[in-house]
This record gives sequence, structure tokens and C-alpha cells, in this order.
Amino acid sequence: MKIVLFHGFSGGGKTTALTSISRAIVKARLGKIGTIKRIHDRDFSIDSKGKDTWLHASSGSSVVVAVAPKEIDIIRREEDTSTISLREILGIFTRSKVDYLLVEGLHQKFENARNVKRIICAKNEAQAKDLMKIHHGNILFVTGKFANKSRGKEINGIPVFSLPRDGAKALHLIER
Repeated sequence: MKIVLFHGFSGGGKTTALTSISRAIVKARLGKIGTIKRIHDRDFSIDSKGKDTWLHASSGSSVVVAVAPKEIDIIRREEDTSTISLREILGIFTRSKVDYLLVEGLHQKFENARNVKRIICAKNEAQAKDLMKIHHGNILFVTGKFANKSRGKEINGIPVFSLPRDGAKALHLIER
């Protein structure tokens, strides 16, 4: 499984970059994609109060599986998700036979992971340089809101791509 981390601050274009790369992988028929999105809101829940799955969980179930004709949702209630290991998270995707794992967030979990590729997503060149200092090592390219004007340029020897326009070039670096 190839793992690609999308680094950036809020509004830097991480979701745009991730979805552009995902679409490029699908278009090229390179395999099955899995994604991770870190959500910072402590009160967030994918479940809705009053729905049957919510009632299952509120009755004491720590794992609820909802099975629909074209979807399986697994809802795990945890007091503190920071204790979940990277191995456990990756196991979910390994069991699902994912070829590409695209990650927006959870960077601390991947700090010591090998063979992880990184994409820097920034609002401007200065922010990109700051992010490159923090998230160094195996950076494939830089993208973000400023990339349209800086397309074809490099920052510290790393190419700047405008997505989705440069999706094929980006995919080539991911595949390498």
C-alpha cells in the first residue's frame, strides 16, 4: 500500500489536492483508494442523534456496524482515539485491500512511518517553506492556492504543481 500524506494549514488546499490525486488514480485505474480525514471537533460524530445506529451506541454498544445495499459503516465509540495505534489504523485499509492510502491529518501517527510520501499544501510560498521545514523528507511536490501562479516553479528544489491541472505529473511522482 502506498501512503501519501497531505500537509498544510487550514485553507491551504489539502482536500482539493487529496481529491485531485484520488480522481487521477481512479482515472488511471491504478487501484483501490482509501482515505483518512482527521477531524479536530471533539463533538463530531458521523452518527445522528435519534437514528437507530445512535440508539445502538447509546444503549452501550462500543461498535456498531450499519449494513446497507452498497455500504458498510463501522462506528467505534472510543473515549480517547489518541491511543489507537498506527498499526491498527493501517489494518483497516490492509483488510480492505487498499492500494493507495491518502491521509489528511493524523501526521503524528505517521511521524516514524517508512515509505510515506508527502505533499505540501499551502496558501503561499512562505507558508510552503515553513511547512517544508516541519514536514521534511520524501516531499513529492508543493501545491495550494498560490500554485496556479507559481506553476512550473520549484521551492527548495521541490516542484510546484497546480491541481487538478498537473494531476498526471503528480501521479507520476507518486508512482515512482
